[in-house]
Amino acid sequence: MEKLQVVMTVVLSGLTLFLVYRQYMIQRYRVKMDLFDRRFNVYSHVRKFILTGSKDGGTKLEIIQNFLSNVPEYEFIFDNKSEIVKYINDIVDRGLKYRHLHEQSGDLNSFPVGSHERKQLMDEIHPHVEYFTQEFEMVKYRFTKYLHLGEADE
Repeated sequence: MEKLQVVMTVVLSGLTLFLVYRQYMIQRYRVKMDLFDRRFNVYSHVRKFILTGSKDGGTKLEIIQNFLSNVPEYEFIFDNKSEIVKYINDIVDRGLKYRHLHEQSGDLNSFPVGSHERKQLMDEIHPHVEYFTQEFEMVKYRFTKYLHLGEADE
């Protein structure tokens, strides 16, 4: 009878360890899923911001403010020194510069077509338009390693 109790104790202990391990794995996966959801939200808002920037809408201060208010946690869900945090800070800075140039370009029609001033202003605006247009294609690749569930530990 005593042997049966020892065997039952060992079996129950093993079963308990197995269940605890499974619970640990489930919780770990839930953390990865939560991190994925938050990161995907940031990715979606970055794509939207870049799209509006490429359509000349990113120059509006309201759009920049909405973008930043929609992704306030980006510095916490990505490593603070990561390429994504730097990337988001860069697109916000570029959006602000683009906005400033766009405000200056409101006077564009006051310059005659072909004038030096008009050409200079257009030359300053063009790289920003080109950047936002090209980045719309690249944003997916920048976020790829952060959106794979198997690699969410980073």
